[in-house]
Amino acid sequence: MREVIDEILGSEQEAQRLIEEARAAATETRNRAEVEAVRILAAARDDAQSILRERTEKAREEARVAHDARVRKAEEDSRLFLERHEGAIRELVDEVAALILAPEHSRG
Repeated sequence: MREVIDEILGSEQEAQRLIEEARAAATETRNRAEVEAVRILAAARDDAQSILRERTEKAREEARVAHDARVRKAEEDSRLFLERHEGAIRELVDEVAALILAPEHSRG
């Protein structure tokens, strides 16, 4: 009988030891998983920041190119307007100059 009790107590102690080992292994696995999760999140955050920087720079460059194109178009439109209306502009300048230079009594 004593042997059976000793065997049962031994089995209980072995079971307790195995439970403790399993708990320790689970804790270690959980800790490694948490460390890995933190590493993965940090890498994802870095990737996201890199993507955001790249897209922001690309958007800035596209905006700069579009702005430069609009400025060139406006300058070309101004040049063409001046070319098309050069005669009328010269006539107006001459008329204004004549008005300024004419004696006051002849201005009407």
